[in-house]
Amino acid sequence: MKLNERKEKKMRESNFRFFMEQVKELEKEHRGQFAVIYKKKITGFFNDFNDARNYAEENYKDGAYLIQPCEYELNIAKSRRITGKING
Repeated sequence: MKLNERKEKKMRESNFRFFMEQVKELEKEHRGQFAVIYKKKITGFFNDFNDARNYAEENYKDGAYLIQPCEYELNIAKSRRITGKING
């Protein structure tokens, strides 16, 4: 069942903060891959965004998952928008 929009946004932001705390370490082994994050857990790494999306849509019907590239620099601008500061 899909979450209401407000709750879904809050969960995605929480997942993003969790991801940003770990992205520098993840980048060492998973650079160029996409991480699927759900409920503050990384549930998979994929070489292709579409594969990551298909996996997430299949497994997390509520839509509160997040897909992020495992590269710190690609996530900085989003981090600033969500938190108002740079994490890491």
